[in-house]
Amino acid sequence: MDYSWSDLDIEFMDPKAEFRTSAMERFSREGTFENTWWPALIELEDERDLEELANAREDADDLIVPEIYDEADRRRKGAAFTIFVRRSFITDMNRRNDTIRRLVLGAPVPNTSRHTQITGSHYQMPKGAATSWSGSAVTMAVIDNGIAFAHELFRKECPTRSRVLSAWIMDVRADPMTGGIDLGVFLDGSQIEALLARCTEDGQLDEDKFYSLAGMLDFRTGSFKPTALRTSHGTHVMGIAAGYKPGEKDDERPIVCVSLPTYVVADTSPSGLEPYLWLALDYVMKQSKLVIDRDKVIRPLVINFSYGNFAGPHDGTGLVERSIDLKLYGESKDRIVRAVLPAGNGNLSRTHARVAFSNVATPASNGGHTQKLFWRILPDDRTSNSLFLWLPFRKEGVPLAEVCVTAPSGQTSPVLRSGKESDRSAEFTLSGGRDVIATLTYVYVGYPTSRGLFQIDIVPTASEAEVEPVAPSGVWTVAVVNGDLAPNEAIEAWIERDERLPGFRPFGRQSYFDHPDYRRYDDEGRPLPIDPGNATGRGVHGSGCMVQRAGTLSGFACGQLPIVAAGLVYCNGKIADYSSAGPISPNPNARLPGSSEPERCGPDAALATDESAVLSGVLSAGSHCGSMVAMNGTSVASPCAARWVADELSSGRAGDRAAIQYAAAGQDRGYPPPRPGETRAGGGRMTFRSGIGTERRPIGG
Repeated sequence: MDYSWSDLDIEFMDPKAEFRTSAMERFSREGTFENTWWPALIELEDERDLEELANAREDADDLIVPEIYDEADRRRKGAAFTIFVRRSFITDMNRRNDTIRRLVLGAPVPNTSRHTQITGSHYQMPKGAATSWSGSAVTMAVIDNGIAFAHELFRKECPTRSRVLSAWIMDVRADPMTGGIDLGVFLDGSQIEALLARCTEDGQLDEDKFYSLAGMLDFRTGSFKPTALRTSHGTHVMGIAAGYKPGEKDDERPIVCVSLPTYVVADTSPSGLEPYLWLALDYVMKQSKLVIDRDKVIRPLVINFSYGNFAGPHDGTGLVERSIDLKLYGESKDRIVRAVLPAGNGNLSRTHARVAFSNVATPASNGGHTQKLFWRILPDDRTSNSLFLWLPFRKEGVPLAEVCVTAPSGQTSPVLRSGKESDRSAEFTLSGGRDVIATLTYVYVGYPTSRGLFQIDIVPTASEAEVEPVAPSGVWTVAVVNGDLAPNEAIEAWIERDERLPGFRPFGRQSYFDHPDYRRYDDEGRPLPIDPGNATGRGVHGSGCMVQRAGTLSGFACGQLPIVAAGLVYCNGKIADYSSAGPISPNPNARLPGSSEPERCGPDAALATDESAVLSGVLSAGSHCGSMVAMNGTSVASPCAARWVADELSSGRAGDRAAIQYAAAGQDRGYPPPRPGETRAGGGRMTFRSGIGTERRPIGG
């Protein structure tokens, strides 16, 4: 049984031993643990199914299987699901060690919310009816946060008719009027249109009333309300992906949307996000099957998910990216499904390092060699920090390496050594103290990843509760000793994403590698978007510095089938400085059986994320009708690519990775040379625009 984890997870140790749940208490922000419900993304063993798991726990009060999973789902062998569990369930699964292959815990359901009443209840799977749409219809699914789905760009020519077939608002208090479910509120098309009619007078929609009735502006919960702001991420993204003037695409672009819990999105590390994302994917897959044409054929589906992460194996075998590949692969037998993801914004974040030993540094006493990573942890950081060091893939055996950590105070952890037979951990305290402030763990992650992993977790450097232990800020030194790594092998290190999103209160602060050889700016003082000396070709990492921009592609975007979009400055054709690059780490287990899809080297194409160097972002829908706002990042390149894919599918064309790479290669000629490297722009730069809003600069400017 092999497990993936993160800073909100239980510290997964020896799979044959009981989980050490004390780590969960140290590294999470919840106050009670025995009765806390945790969303868990699980991958079952090949011969196991969800029905078998549920039956085995029928007398226990520590497992909830969402009713979104019907009988056919529950009997699928070796599939991935999101379930809700308590600590006793995890302990029992460790003892059995024969059902779950991999497990990732998400952000716990808040103890202060109505969601804690989930005990003994079930999700009410909406029983929608299939509806007939145009023969050119393509369903657009958007998974995001803060989606103002009553915006005029998502309505039909009649102001009380909506193109939104269903909306799942996960962090809204359930209301009997809206047919609430345990995790937020589900609104089907008829309910949305009933609310529109109720809140419309003389052709004008009272939007505040609409969102209040839908529960999205209920300030009694005390949580952040993104749709109350002028700009909300989900509305902007859905505007680019599926926004049209009423009457343009009334019968051609039905929408299914899921608004993820705000308390999860506020923490930018994907640790709390992954199980909710998976539940959302399962939901949109099912709801989109209700869109059929006159011949009762299910219409194509395009899914946009504009979030990224820094961690993961970055080889296409992580639980989320591998499961997305398998889900798309399985769904393609019955209909056309495309998924579009952003490349990520971590190109300049200094969160990736490549530890190689071809030019070794200080000899170690055991005959190996040592390289040091300098990890700067910032003060006033109220979230934990995590660093992952992935050993290279080998067909047989595990590369030998040793890792130890030194705190800014000078205290050093025990040394851990890699190996396949047993997992190991070490933890240490500050001098003179008893509270554990960091852990160093080694685990062998089995098939399909088949790689060794060192993980370092450090508790926050600040806390609102004076009784909690805090870690010292400053430079933490990670020493890596080579055992038998060849000159062409490297250890890939990624720091987990941990930053504040716009509009949210200060919480996390992004830690980074502080290496003296890292060159941040060029001779004119501008940020360097490419590693000095990098050949930028397929599979080339180039730079002589361990800390690299190459290989920063979002961990979610390393799968084989999703289309990945990079960011582009529209007026000059330069790739946005922040747009992350490939290549991914090689791993033969990432390939799907009999696949003819292009090899993943980086993003597939670059689309506009900024108008110019001074006009940041592109225009799309604001939170209220008639408003347009600008937002940048590869999060807005992804829905633009999704819109292009939907247009292609609507016209009967493929709209897959190969198609967008080919289109980008042709459109790249519309930009000034030089053409960017494949690891940053894929096939090339696209001139395709969403058409939402007006130009922010003079024509030809």
